[in-house]
Amino acid sequence: MVTPLRLAPPDRRVDKGAREGPRGSLLRRVAALGLCFMVGFVVPAAQASDRELHLAAAPYPPLTTIAKDGYLDRTVQEAFARAGIGLTYQATSPSRGLMGSLTGEFDGYFATPELDVPILEPLVRVPETIYTGKAGGVYLRDDIMMMNREYLNGYRVGYVKGWKQAEDTLQDVPDLYPAESSRRLMDMLVKGRIDVAYMYFLQARYQAQQDGISGIKFSEHSFDTDLYIHLSAEHTDLVQDLAAAIRQMKADGTMENILAPAVMKWGPK
Repeated sequence: MVTPLRLAPPDRRVDKGAREGPRGSLLRRVAALGLCFMVGFVVPAAQASDRELHLAAAPYPPLTTIAKDGYLDRTVQEAFARAGIGLTYQATSPSRGLMGSLTGEFDGYFATPELDVPILEPLVRVPETIYTGKAGGVYLRDDIMMMNREYLNGYRVGYVKGWKQAEDTLQDVPDLYPAESSRRLMDMLVKGRIDVAYMYFLQARYQAQQDGISGIKFSEHSFDTDLYIHLSAEHTDLVQDLAAAIRQMKADGTMENILAPAVMKWGPK
């Protein structure tokens, strides 16, 4: 008589000190992978709050200042805070700020008009204005009359270097003098080195008050300029977060409250 072969039931006790064999380890990994697919394993993406950008800013006192306490400084700081994005920045010339945003020195640039220069196409505009300013000719002489842009042709005209919109407007003016900053531009006007300073009217009124300049006059012709934040291409994913924050600031009155004192002091009279 042949005795039937009886298989002992497997011992289900786990020896915690035993090392798992290669096959068991492989099975465990396969099972874990299958579980991940079943429950939808997701690696959380980096949140906006994990990012900090270092921008350049156009120096337009009282809107932006070296001390970072200007009216637009506060607007941009609030927008980044609402979007959960860290922010550091420094005031610099438009030419350095824009080129630095292309080369990686800065992550972007703010307080600049919409850019339509081919070399600057990689910079991405946040599609919400942070300020709309009126600009035109500023002068001191009583014998100057500027009814339209053509009246500039007979005068020495200064402007801040790197301001593309002004450069386009003034391209046919024969006697042009670029300045490194608005303060330098106003200094050239006061010292008689130029006859007309082409600049933002609010900025000119502020500068005149700060420096005790009286008798400042403004051309009848002018144009409005919308200012924006531009980011380098690698931060394109943050554009809509910032745009939403700016829209929210406009809707709840925050932006108006920040800018109102500047407009009341140095805005159109």
